[in-house]
Amino acid sequence: MNNSEATKENLYVITNHKFPSDSYGNDDYLGNWPMLYILENGDKVYIGESTNVAERMKQHYNNKEKREFNTVHFIYSGRFNQSVTFDYESKLIQFVSADGKYTITNKNDGIANKNYFSKLECVKKRWNHCLNNWINSDGALDEVGCIHTSAGYDLNYAFVILGNDIKYDEEKGRIYVDRSNYYDKRGKQSASDEELDLYIKNIYYVLMTRGIRGTYLYVCDKKLRDYFMKYVEEF
Repeated sequence: MNNSEATKENLYVITNHKFPSDSYGNDDYLGNWPMLYILENGDKVYIGESTNVAERMKQHYNNKEKREFNTVHFIYSGRFNQSVTFDYESKLIQFVSADGKYTITNKNDGIANKNYFSKLECVKKRWNHCLNNWINSDGALDEVGCIHTSAGYDLNYAFVILGNDIKYDEEKGRIYVDRSNYYDKRGKQSASDEELDLYIKNIYYVLMTRGIRGTYLYVCDKKLRDYFMKYVEEF
């Protein structure tokens, strides 16, 4: 299959390109959409995900370890979001590893299935479908954003979900971070417990100060919710 050919299967599109390349196409989703990609040379593969695959390919080519690859496959779907691509990245690594045809070069050796949609059992919403200017994008009102899509914006009203990564200890009378319920693998990869505690609390601080007229909170942890109700009006 040459560079211009694309195979449509069900709800996704696979395109194939030489690596590196001066251009991977002019489609908008190449620069602002969560996608999967596979770098390979017929013997070894590297599987990844990105919201800007065009820029990600430049970064990979600057890495000497990635220059052994000569082909890249992009996997795109209009229904993809970051939680989906994180999960599919893990599944692809596991499937290709099990097949045994290629040598996997990913250092994570297969990320555990995080089932990102169901981690927040109290709220059934889709995660942000893109990063750049997500707040002003079509469909944003029906999705849940993150710190990367919300920082720097001032809103009339903000609606913030405090997930199970932040809780309240009644005995010690303090708010604390639960590392086991924080699923950003990059955010906590090298952070100590103290660093992660400060990092996550700062994230919530930024999110809770986006609303000019007011901020609504949905608190997943019951003890933290009961604590907040002493100071915050309930609706």
